[in-house]
Amino acid sequence: MGRNMRGPVPAILGRNTAGLFHGLLAGVVFFSIHAALVAHHVYFGASKRGTVDAPAPPAFYEPAPLRQESHSHALNRWDALLYESIARHGYQPPMDVLLPWFPGYPILAKGVALATRLPVPATLTLLSAVATLGFWLLLWSPRLRSALGSKTVAIASILVLAWPGAFFWFAGMTEPWVAFLMLAVLAAWLSNRRAAALVLCGLAASFKQVFALVGCMLVLLRWLKERERPMAVFLWLIASWSGLLAYAFYCAVFHGSPVAF
Repeated sequence: MGRNMRGPVPAILGRNTAGLFHGLLAGVVFFSIHAALVAHHVYFGASKRGTVDAPAPPAFYEPAPLRQESHSHALNRWDALLYESIARHGYQPPMDVLLPWFPGYPILAKGVALATRLPVPATLTLLSAVATLGFWLLLWSPRLRSALGSKTVAIASILVLAWPGAFFWFAGMTEPWVAFLMLAVLAAWLSNRRAAALVLCGLAASFKQVFALVGCMLVLLRWLKERERPMAVFLWLIASWSGLLAYAFYCAVFHGSPVAF
């Protein structure tokens, strides 16, 4: 009874635990580097060296006296102000400016703001950080490292950090959520959770319309493998397009056309 248990099961559990720990550690390290680079760019003057000042924003971006949209710690920029306006006031004129920005992200921001009682700008900053952390943890997860290879994941990590657009991931916009949700869909698909991947893709389609195309690709891959009946394929498409279809229905009812966006 006092002997140590040895065998394949404890060894596998040990490897899985070690792989999970290493993935968590790598994800946190890359997130910290990412956050440090953005903090240096914003707060320590790196963006002022040899660069050209950005032009003044359009009039629509200017804060209104009583319904002021604001920056959060100098991070929220550009599209974040549009999402902030939608989260605060819904879709209001000018519609041609606001309707192209899908409602999933501002709905999430509004819900978190109500639950935490944080201001909407701070909520957008928080959501950006959460999605960025989720992206790094998922990218370095054992599932994706096993499927893609550790070297591929490491190269992808360096490319993300070197990409100038990585700054946007802390700017209150949807970029980190698109990246995180894309990895989540991929991880579910690689784990043979086909239905979960399609449903997740449908929810993500309320953030960005690109997920509708991803959903079509997944449905096609599933049909090529399983050769299900047309009704099943139709239901798969509905699931993978659910966010886009819901927004199209809203646009049809309240703005006269299902493609008003």
